[in-house]
Amino acid sequence: MPAGHILTEEEISAAKKAGFAEDTQEAFRLAVQAREKKWKEALNEGWVLPKKVGKCRLQDLSQDLLSEILGWCHPVDVLHLARTAKSFRKFLMSRRSKPIWTRALSSVEGLPSVPDYIYCDEPRFVALMFTEECHECEIWKTDPVAVEEGIFPILHMDAYTRLCHWCTEFLFDVWDGEMFPEGLEAEECEFMIPRTTEPLRLDEREEAKRLGRDSDDLAIPARYHIASAETFQELYDAVLKDEDIPQFLQDEEEIWIQRKKHAQLCLEFLEEQK
Repeated sequence: MPAGHILTEEEISAAKKAGFAEDTQEAFRLAVQAREKKWKEALNEGWVLPKKVGKCRLQDLSQDLLSEILGWCHPVDVLHLARTAKSFRKFLMSRRSKPIWTRALSSVEGLPSVPDYIYCDEPRFVALMFTEECHECEIWKTDPVAVEEGIFPILHMDAYTRLCHWCTEFLFDVWDGEMFPEGLEAEECEFMIPRTTEPLRLDEREEAKRLGRDSDDLAIPARYHIASAETFQELYDAVLKDEDIPQFLQDEEEIWIQRKKHAQLCLEFLEEQK
């Protein structure tokens, strides 16, 4: 037995009755004998020896226990954990893990919830609100390449995404007459598609720097979020009757108004965090 072993009260009492001091080898020997006797009796009665306990890893926990633990974590911690291993990513990015994200998000005071009409799932919303990386290429604001090239992630709250200059130019496009549903005037729906007037190309950025971002002489074309335009197109194509189109446009406009209000609440939250 190890020298650092601590005797139980029963062992100390037995050693005292035998006339030995607590720290003598004889007392220790008697105590060990008494314990071994109890172990043998327990084993004879069918008691099973416990297995050796090793290191407890998160991967070894049951999904129910892991869900309970992560529900008390900050949302960005759950996001970081999802990026550490494929097993965590598979579990946390599945639909059955939605309650984990919802509970973690609800623990952040003042953070707007994610409504059902927003085309943005909880993990993406967490990345949007608590990180400063591009959602496509994952470049950071402090990345050496970003600093050298003069690019950085731009928050497109209406589109619920954060993209660097390069990815914004790729995922936002100037309206060419084919972006919106055929038969609709652009004025009927273009305001419901997230857009940006950020100077994206190098020549635009240099011109904005020379004239000033708010200069009246600076002409930057409006670029529309391609994914949102495609979603709008799909919803429009799903309308079966032409007479239902006005109601469809009215419903989409109401959703857009709610979306803008929610985006504004998110911006106010981020401003408070600064």
